[in-house]
Amino acid sequence: MTVADAGSLLDARSTLLVGGNGIGRLEVRDGGRAIVGSNIRLGLSGGGDGTLVIGPNGLLEVGGALPASITTGSGTGRIDLAGGTLRANSVLRVDSAVLLSADSTLDTLNNVLAQRAFSGTGQLRKTGNAGLTLTADSSSWSGGTRVEAGTLAAYASKALGTGAVSMADGTWLELGDGVVLDNDVQLGGEVGIRVTAGSTATLAGGPRSTAPGSVLVKGDGGELVLGGGSYSGAVRIDDGVLRATGNALPSGSISIGSSGTFQLDTTRVLQHAGQFSGTGSLRQGRSWLTLTGDSSAFAGTTVVDGGRLMVDGALGGQVELDNGATLAGTGRVGSVSLRNGSVLDPGALMGVGRLSIAGDLVFDPSARYRVDVAADGSSDHVAVAGQATLGGAGTLAVATAGDWKLSTRYTVLTADDGVRGTFAGVDSNFAFLDPSLAYDANHVYLTLVRNDVAMPDVQQAFPDVVVNGNQKAVGGAVQALGSGNSVYEAVVRLSVPEVVPAFDSLSGEIHAANRGALLQNRFLHDGIDAHLDGAVPSGDIAPGVTAWVTGSGGQWRTDASAESAGVRMQQHGLMAGAGWQVGPALQVGVAAGQQQLTSRLPHRMARAETDATEYGVYAQYRWEGLQLRGGVSRADYRSDSLRQAQVGTRLDEQLRAREDARGTTAFVRAGWTLGGPRLQLTPELELAQVRLRSDGTRESGGHSALLLAAADSRYRTGLAALKLDWDMSGGLQDRALLTARVGWQYADGDRLPAASARFVEGLQDFSIAAAPLARSSVLAQLGVAVSPTANSRVSLQMQGRAGDGQRDIGAQLGWSLAF
Repeated sequence: MTVADAGSLLDARSTLLVGGNGIGRLEVRDGGRAIVGSNIRLGLSGGGDGTLVIGPNGLLEVGGALPASITTGSGTGRIDLAGGTLRANSVLRVDSAVLLSADSTLDTLNNVLAQRAFSGTGQLRKTGNAGLTLTADSSSWSGGTRVEAGTLAAYASKALGTGAVSMADGTWLELGDGVVLDNDVQLGGEVGIRVTAGSTATLAGGPRSTAPGSVLVKGDGGELVLGGGSYSGAVRIDDGVLRATGNALPSGSISIGSSGTFQLDTTRVLQHAGQFSGTGSLRQGRSWLTLTGDSSAFAGTTVVDGGRLMVDGALGGQVELDNGATLAGTGRVGSVSLRNGSVLDPGALMGVGRLSIAGDLVFDPSARYRVDVAADGSSDHVAVAGQATLGGAGTLAVATAGDWKLSTRYTVLTADDGVRGTFAGVDSNFAFLDPSLAYDANHVYLTLVRNDVAMPDVQQAFPDVVVNGNQKAVGGAVQALGSGNSVYEAVVRLSVPEVVPAFDSLSGEIHAANRGALLQNRFLHDGIDAHLDGAVPSGDIAPGVTAWVTGSGGQWRTDASAESAGVRMQQHGLMAGAGWQVGPALQVGVAAGQQQLTSRLPHRMARAETDATEYGVYAQYRWEGLQLRGGVSRADYRSDSLRQAQVGTRLDEQLRAREDARGTTAFVRAGWTLGGPRLQLTPELELAQVRLRSDGTRESGGHSALLLAAADSRYRTGLAALKLDWDMSGGLQDRALLTARVGWQYADGDRLPAASARFVEGLQDFSIAAAPLARSSVLAQLGVAVSPTANSRVSLQMQGRAGDGQRDIGAQLGWSLAF
């Protein structure tokens, strides 16, 4: 049956059957109107199939004096809202599937309960002041809902499909227990949202304001959770709990009634510039919340449970801090109660500030008051208009990061109606200062004085601090600087954990470490060895001159220890030489090169870059099985160092220095060759000595600059090795030669690189040592050389050493040409 055209009317005052035993269809469209005063039954029997279609401009009115229903029996049935209007003249229960094939209207003159799923792409426009309740999962419905009047209730998370939900001014959204609504909920005015008492529901996407003056009104006694979004309108909580999670803190004004609670349940760092008002409860969890607006009209209770509340504006009412909570800021609050485990920390996160309390201030026994101060005599300050009760067991905690001025009396608390009781003491972690408190009727004062802990002996006062020899030496030199010196004043204010890093930073250990790197420098020595090892096999030597060039690179590292930092060194360079064959057994030569070395102490934020010019002479004698080799070289070094000296947060300087040094190296090696013309084995012994003399230097860049003394060091090594030479050419012109060497090296002399220094602004000398050079290490070396032409030769040699926490690796690539 079709009811169409204006003036067409179907008036059924009793139950209407559509598809009772067969296929039935009722369509109302194009101005047609149908009135069913009672119930509509679709697909009544097992073989029945009923369809109710409300097309464009069609109107179907259901109900009369008694409640009515549209239901599907044991057959099949459906309602197709295809652009028309379904009107509920009485309470209406819908127990049939609903398809929204086009935008349609549901006019709720009385309450409607829809118990089956909606589907389709059409939007549902709800009119009428009564309620519409949806209870089924309508995930297949994407058209959205527009509520122009009355109440829309969702009792399943997908009851409203996946489309947007637009709420007009004066409408209500009701959510059932456990509902998590992730639709885009748009508030076009003052819109109420209610959750029944004892229930919890969530707006996962959060509401969104789509009109000026939008207000979210929380009603009934349940809990509504805002799970996301960025609602910018106002909030009014008449009853129950509104809980904001994540970043879902509304940015507008928030009014909390006497039966309402606003709860911020997040770990985020948030800021709110709006106003709080009302007489209800504001509860903050573990978040960091900064309030910058004027909420002085708020007369309720603010409870901070484990988070940090910073009031830079105004917040009225009572503020209660639970265990783990902190109250900070430079604004104005009402009365404040600090329970055990909470902290009062006035001022900004960095720097000093004043916090005003309009009422009383009460400390529980285990609460704390944290104070920052500045060198100009200012400090964190709490100004109490009422009475301050210190509890007799509360602790004033001194912030060691403050810029303290010794022997200055800081006013840290005032109370117009008097100070009652005292703090149990002062909790500080200073290494070299002792704080003390003084009181009068309306004030609490704090003073810091130098204690009797000597800087070199800090470990005796604080056994948990482990101080090595370098740190003790620096501590003694700093103490000798005395009061008034910038370095002394920075160190004397340090907390216990800051002492050791400060002494390390001031030590100038990079100068000693770089000295160790220069003592071990084998640039020219290894280059000469690589050239001689890669020469043509014995028996092919011809008199004449050989010119050669070699590039060298390498790196080594020394592990950190309790006494010194780990060292990293890199080097590269280029050298050239010439050798003369004097008879069949003797070769003499000269060599020179340029090298760059970089020494780093990563954990000291220090480095030194060295340019070197090196030159020397060498000789090799081979007669039958005997092999003798030796050389003498000199190196001129210029080192530019850069280091960062940090003392807590009070001193931070970039220090530079340039130092010249000279090194002399002499070595001699002897061996006896065994084997035939193609495979030879040579046991070897080598002795070498290095003498390094430096001029000393003066750092620049700050008060912590050092004056380094001149130094003279000697370093000796002995090497026992076994060398293998294998002529791989088989008589071919390339004369390929493989060389391998393994050995054990022993070192003696000035193995502990040290620098003697004093502060430029001081008089006491001290000595700083770097990581010791390895006493015992093993050597492995491998090289190969070939002749690409009859009078030229290319060689590659690599070597590595390891022992006593030190490892190094290097390589040389050479080319020679005989004339």
